[in-house]
Formats: sequence, C-alpha cells, structure tokens
Amino acid sequence: MNAVKLPFTMPRWIMLLILIFVFIIFVIAATSVAMAQIYEGKIFPGVAINNVNLGGLTIEQAERIIVGEFNQSFGEGLPYTYNQTTKKIPLVYDNKSLLTLNNKRQAITAYNYGRSGGLIHQLGARFYHVANHSNLTLDYTLNPDLLKKALQAEFSAFESPARESQILVGADPTTFTFTKENNGRGFNYKKIIDNTDKQLRAFKNAPLEMILGDQIPTITQTDAETLRPQITRLNTLNENLIVFYNDSEVKAKLKPFATWLEIARDDANNLVLTVKKDMLTGTLESLGQHVNREPSNAKFQMKDGKVVEFSVSRNGQALDFDATYTAINQALVTDRLATPSENKELRLAAIVKETEPEVSTGSVNDLGIKELIGVGKSNFSGSPTNRRTNIGVGAAKLNGVLIAPGEEFSLIKTLGSIDAENGFLPELVIKGDRTIPEFGGGLCQVGTTTFRMALDAGLPITERRNHSYRVRYYEPAGTDATIYDPKPDFRFVNDTGKHILVQTIVDGDNLRFEMWGTKDGRTVYQSTPKIYNITQPGPTKLVESEELKPGEKKCVETAHPGADASFTRTVTYADGTNKEEEWKSHYVPWQQVCLVGKDPNATPVVDPNAPPADTTPPLTPDTAPPVTDIPPVTTP
Repeated sequence: MNAVKLPFTMPRWIMLLILIFVFIIFVIAATSVAMAQIYEGKIFPGVAINNVNLGGLTIEQAERIIVGEFNQSFGEGLPYTYNQTTKKIPLVYDNKSLLTLNNKRQAITAYNYGRSGGLIHQLGARFYHVANHSNLTLDYTLNPDLLKKALQAEFSAFESPARESQILVGADPTTFTFTKENNGRGFNYKKIIDNTDKQLRAFKNAPLEMILGDQIPTITQTDAETLRPQITRLNTLNENLIVFYNDSEVKAKLKPFATWLEIARDDANNLVLTVKKDMLTGTLESLGQHVNREPSNAKFQMKDGKVVEFSVSRNGQALDFDATYTAINQALVTDRLATPSENKELRLAAIVKETEPEVSTGSVNDLGIKELIGVGKSNFSGSPTNRRTNIGVGAAKLNGVLIAPGEEFSLIKTLGSIDAENGFLPELVIKGDRTIPEFGGGLCQVGTTTFRMALDAGLPITERRNHSYRVRYYEPAGTDATIYDPKPDFRFVNDTGKHILVQTIVDGDNLRFEMWGTKDGRTVYQSTPKIYNITQPGPTKLVESEELKPGEKKCVETAHPGADASFTRTVTYADGTNKEEEWKSHYVPWQQVCLVGKDPNATPVVDPNAPPADTTPPLTPDTAPPVTDIPPVTTP
C-alpha cells in the first residue's frame, strides 16, 4: 500500500517562528495575568504624576500623593509677569474656586490604566506604561471667567483698552447719539488663559508672560447707527421690571430704556443690543439677600428612646445671576423687538440654583425618618398665662416622640402625670355647681392639634372624642379632640411600615405639630366641616364662689350655641384602594357661667333660671368639659 503524501511540507524554520511567537504571546499573557494578581486593588507600575511613580499604590494612597504634588506645584497660586512685575493669582479668588483638582477622579484614572478596554488593549497598556513611565495629564477644573477677572484686577493699570461706540442718551430721554470709537492697547486674555491650560495639563506652573498689544474697536460709530431704529422702538417700552422668587420681589424703573442698553457682537460677529449687566447688579443682589441660603445638614440624636435633636436637611440655594440676566435680556430686548408691546410692567421669575447638603435627612438614621408626612395646626390666641404654660409643657412632652411601626399611640400615656412636678399649672374647671382649679388646663389644644396631624397623615384613628360644646380655640367645629386623664384619650396607629417622629413647634399663638417618616404612596382628602342643627344656649348660670369678695361677680365662661358638625376623610392607598370615613360631632348649648362672691352670713344665692336640683345631674370628668375648655372672658 502506498503512503499518502501531504499536499505540502511546512519548512522547519517557519514552524520554529510560530512556536517562538506563541511562546512570546504566552509569556506576555502569563506576565499580564501575574501582574493583575500582584497588583490587585493597586495601580500598575509605570503610571506616574509629575514624575512621581504611583505604581503599587491603592486609589486612596495615590489620591493623597496627587493632592500633595498638586499643592506643592500650585498651592501658592498661578504666576503671571509683565514689565518685570510678577503677580500670583490665588487658587481661591473672590471667595470662589479658581482652580480645583479632581483628585478622586485622577486617582481612579490612574488605577484604570491597563484595566479598561479589550484584552489586547489592556496587555499593551500594562507593558507600555512599564517601559515608558507615563505621566498623567492633570485632571482639574479651571474657571476662565474668574481667572480673567483676577488678571484684570492685577494688570489693568497697564492697559488703555479700545473704546467701542456706545449709546449716549441726551438731556431729553427720548433722544440719543453714539460715541466715537477709539483705538487702545490691552492684554489678550484669551491667549493667556489658553497658555495657562497648556501648562496645567503638563503639570507645570512657570510664570506666564503677559503680552500687551494693540486693540482695535469692534463697534464703530457707523456700525452703531445701523441699530438706531431698534433702539428708538425699545426706548418707548417697559417702565418697570419686576424680578421675583416665591414671595420676594424687586422692582427696577427702566425709563429711559436706552440708558440700560449697550451694543455688542454675538458669537457670529453680528451687532446686537443687550441689557447692561451692571444696571442689573444692584437689583439682583437685593433679591439675592432674600433668596440665598447655605445648605444645612440633617441632625438626629436620641437619648433614652426619645429624639432630643432633629433637624431636616435643607438644600442651599443662590440666585443664578448669569442665567437670570440671560432671561431678562431675552425678555426685554429679543422678545420685545420680535413682538412689540405697550405693557408698563414686566414680571420675570429669577432663576435659582441649588446645592445639596453634605448630610441628608435620609442618611442620619435607619428608621425611615426622612420626610414630612402630616401636619396639624391650631391657634390659642387670648389664652391666659397658665393655659399657655400648659400648652407649652404638653407640646414639649410630645416633641421627639418616636412611634414604632404598628404601634398604637396614646396621648394620655405620652403626656404622663399631669401635675406640678411635671411643670403643669392649675386652670379653672367646672364640676357640678362649683368652679375649681385643676392641673393641665390647655392640654385639649395639644389633643386637637395631634388629631389634625393624624388626620392629615391618613393614619387610622382608634380613639377620639369631641368636646361637650364648641370652643373658639378649636374652630372649625368638628376638628377638635378632648382629653382628660385617664379618659377620654386620643389614639392612632402607625401603619406606615416605618418609624414616625413627632416634632412640635410653638410659635407665638400658633401650635404646629409635624409628623416625619416615610411616605408610602397614600394620599388624603379632607372635606370642609358642615355645621348644622344650631341651638341657642340657656340663660346665665350663677355659681357661688368663696374665692371672690362677697357680692363680687366674675364671668368665667361665655355662652356657646349648640350644633352638630361633620366632615369626611378619604385615604387613597398606593394600591388604589380607598377608605372613606365620616367624622361626626355633637355640641350641646352652653350657658354663660358667672361666679358670685359668697357671703358666709347671707342667704345662699339661688339661680332663678336653674332647673330643679333633682333633674340636674352633676358634671363628671366624662361629661364636663375638661380643664382646657374654659376660655377667658371679660367680666361684664
């Protein structure tokens, strides 16, 4: 049998070359894999900044090195020289950052050398940097406008800038002419800033020469004359400009408008009319005093199960001068030229930019307390001193209370013992045929405000009782809640799935309770209470009192008509289900009550309008208005 012959025979030297090539690839790949293992979490060798090798360093270590090199090279500022005078421009100028190092991003870029791109690219990058010891390009942010401002402040004394033709308003505001242009000498700031960029990218900071050159005006008197028709038309428009943000606003008188205008060239070198920036500076700075605020960090501190320090984070905000100016210029010039109007007043919203705080509300606790979910408000103007004190003490006991998910909140339990040891003061309460002082008068103001807060949050309310009669502190009728230790109580359940924090604020005569937690998608609609079945009170009731001089009369309660009240609350949950409730309240008519000083030797005072003794049941804590239900009155 004959042997089968191959169609060709590969020369040995070719096979040897192939084997050598495969071996080299294997060695490179193996070395690359070994490098990846050895330098896991570290920068590959050969990567440097300012000729300082970063190889073998972690991102954090490299970041510290980069910051150090940056501060050493640029910490004293950027040097510029003219006529043998050198000035250093600081990195923070006019309270703003002129040059900022992006150190974190720079270190991450160094770490990613040899780790990004395809496999072949990674292999090449790893060996290239080892062989060539590559320097990083500096990663920075330069503010060119601020640099120009700083350079002008330092070197403008050497300039005699060219003067453009501009508008000159005459003694008669309706007339104007154009000034003559003039040649000058000045610095080419654009070229200087470009040269600064080149040096920064190379991590160099040598003094840069400021070169003074001829300046030719770009706007001649002949050029300006071409805009006369537009200026004439604009000069008859807009008497007032109002710039506002929320409830704050500032006004500027624009007439004659020609004094607000200047001639410029746009990016396409076309002649245009613009509003002078310096004419708006004072107006916008005035508005900025009402708008600008620094960001504030969130605070959350607990002690003995109660939050003793809490403040929500708040974004900082500042009026954006450039963006607001652009909007004003568009409205006053461009839009008015396109669509003339005889309006005497133009209102424009200022543009505001926000900055986030370093510590947000959601990051200071893991309880889910991050946003406002309900608010209750009431007013207690006209309250006597003791009542005001009790309201303040009660609100303080409620402030900082945490309510766990699924927990039923009890107001009576939260307030604790209502006595002098806990800061409460006595107030008058009617019991039977006597008016006596009891501790805690005013706490129904706390109960009512808590009720309104729970209503607003859409929480299930498990216990609530309205007052026996209408009290002016708690209008509108039907939205009040009375409490009296031990009953009636006010209770609700936290069904949000997260903790709830209660914050109370006493501001003058106003009480505001805030509920903080996590919104779960529910929405709440509450109707306006309906008042009906109004009944008039009976005649004045006289009550003898040993606290007054004999014969002295003092009225402690005004008359209140009786009524019924009702409103509905609809809670719509995130899944679309609705829960509608009707809250009904019945108020009995309450007659005027006056105290009469009792004479121990006189015949007892008999109220001719009082019902027979056996038909008038005594008032108990459950049937009598609690302590807080006695508003002050003026003795007739």
